[in-house]
Amino acid sequence: MKLEKVTLSNIRQFVGKQTIEFSIDARKKVTLIHGPNTVGKTTLLNAIYWCFYGEFLEGFNEPGRLRSDEVAPGEEYSVEVKFEHGGKHYIIERKTSGSPEDAVLTVLQQQNAGRSLPHPQPSLLIQQILPQQLAIFFFFAGEMIKKGFSTGANQVKTTEAIRAVLGFKLAEQAIEDLKEIRKKKQKELQAVSAGTDLARISSDLSEAEEFVDLRGKQLGDLRAATAQLEVQRREAFDRLRDMESSSKLQQRRDVNERQLKHVRELLGATLLARQNLINEIGGALFLLGSAKSASMLISEAVTKKRIPSPFDKTFVEDILKSEMCVCERPVKSGSNEYRAIASLINSATDESTINKALSVRGVAERVIDNASRAPKALQSILQQQISVQGQVEHYEQEEERIRDLLKRHEAQNVRETELQLERMEIVLRELIANKQRTEDEIEAKKSEIARLKLELERAQAASPQIEQVREGLELIEALVTKLEQELQTVEKRGIDRITEVLNDVVAKSTRQKYSATVTSEYVIRLHRGDEGTERRPVLVLSSGEQRLLDLCFISALVAVCREREEEKNAVLLPGAVAPLVVDAPFGELDPEYQALAAKTMMNLSDQLILLLSKTHWTPEVDATIRSFVGNEYIFIGHRKDPALGAESIEIKVGQTIYQQMRYESDKDCTEIQSIGRGK
Repeated sequence: MKLEKVTLSNIRQFVGKQTIEFSIDARKKVTLIHGPNTVGKTTLLNAIYWCFYGEFLEGFNEPGRLRSDEVAPGEEYSVEVKFEHGGKHYIIERKTSGSPEDAVLTVLQQQNAGRSLPHPQPSLLIQQILPQQLAIFFFFAGEMIKKGFSTGANQVKTTEAIRAVLGFKLAEQAIEDLKEIRKKKQKELQAVSAGTDLARISSDLSEAEEFVDLRGKQLGDLRAATAQLEVQRREAFDRLRDMESSSKLQQRRDVNERQLKHVRELLGATLLARQNLINEIGGALFLLGSAKSASMLISEAVTKKRIPSPFDKTFVEDILKSEMCVCERPVKSGSNEYRAIASLINSATDESTINKALSVRGVAERVIDNASRAPKALQSILQQQISVQGQVEHYEQEEERIRDLLKRHEAQNVRETELQLERMEIVLRELIANKQRTEDEIEAKKSEIARLKLELERAQAASPQIEQVREGLELIEALVTKLEQELQTVEKRGIDRITEVLNDVVAKSTRQKYSATVTSEYVIRLHRGDEGTERRPVLVLSSGEQRLLDLCFISALVAVCREREEEKNAVLLPGAVAPLVVDAPFGELDPEYQALAAKTMMNLSDQLILLLSKTHWTPEVDATIRSFVGNEYIFIGHRKDPALGAESIEIKVGQTIYQQMRYESDKDCTEIQSIGRGK
């Protein structure tokens, strides 16, 4: 989708009808709109969003007051947007004389010969072109990410953002709907099988599945709460690091925390190695006595010629067949001699028996060999475990010493921060324990569900009268399982792709050697380290780095969203291609970072519309995007009041200086003025 034109009619500061044409040129894809604070940049962004969805972006002040104060109550106001999508041109308009939520939406699709036809389902068309869940990444204000959108300070939004970009909503809603149908089918099954084992099993199965659903929701809440608290913990660390009186102690704790994490990982690996060794040699130690006895018996039998035995089976069979003894005496069938020789075959042996005996001896000797090596291998691992455990205890003691020093610090703000941190860590440990316990409960209940389903199948097989209900229930179960498996696969692949794109964007947009990882719980972890060196977690970012990382995250989501536009997966919402419309994008970024951010957004979007104040318009930004600018506008504020010594508000674009505030005007309003096309 590309925006072609927006027309505002009596929308807040924009009195009367005013129009902005956006550049749709493939190369000159940037439209710049310059405006000082309070003259309507945020209003313009929200007006476009309202035109599409009938709602406003979060943080928009007084959303019910959209009509201009300069027109009479009851007068009509509207927003009209012309856009192109898939080679077709549309005009969308939302108009009302009442409150914004009462506005009427119409969409006209332009035909040949200048004709236009109204679309019968305008809202559905808009959702198909750009689903509202995705629109917040294409139409957003800088304030949206002011609090650290990408690093977990607003964890719920981060999670929603990633899941929306991956298109989960459709599949998740389908799963919820199917589960509701499943409950109804299970009740139906219970009703037709009342008084039988089938009713009990079906009831138990329903309870177990409801338990898993409930615990699954609780697990999601626990994961979000854990991520949020971890962020608050890092913020407390940041405060201690920024205080001059506690900075050195906190830096010492940072180093100690990294080392403690490392040795805990070593300890975990050592314990796993010990467990694997025990699994490997435990059987050998248990069978050692039996293996020695077996080996000795077999060796003794070989030495004493009992293997082969005194009578070879083939030798005895040859005598009986020839009816002639080796001493050349006849051995007639049925005679006493024949019967005596035939009885020897019971104690004779053959090659197969000999090989089996020797194989048993080989196994016994391997058991003895493994058992003989076990003490040395186990001693080595135990020594390693003791050493690593000692390091863990050392760093834990150091952690406690630092905590104690901060709790007894002479500065009250340091003491209070450390006490807050201690309370956070108590809650965090409890959350992590609850999360693990909930995960274990879910897995245990899933095993119970598998067992109950087997019981249910057996009970249903004995009850032909409920076969139809059973088949319907099986179909629903299969669909739920398929969708859940599909989501797990898509989630893993999607998180990996977002991580890949995010790292590519970060590498091109920052001076530091950063890398990022999106975890399975949708928390973004940032690391620093050159190629080939150990990656170190980034515990603190400057405000400028934070802002740039947020923009990188949004840009990565937009890029992945664009990749997914052509996906034909029936269970997922498709991605979208749309213009990137950004109000106040750069915040506290320094000029160099502003230029990097502008370049990043420009490279990852097909159409870029920037709403800029004077602080965002720097020579560095101009140099970066000037050759890609198609259309350019300034907002000029008009005030009825006299200037009364107010400073002049102006902006320099190219070689021209433009005044952006005029006093003693007839109305309080904003004028939109085109200042030409990019050169």
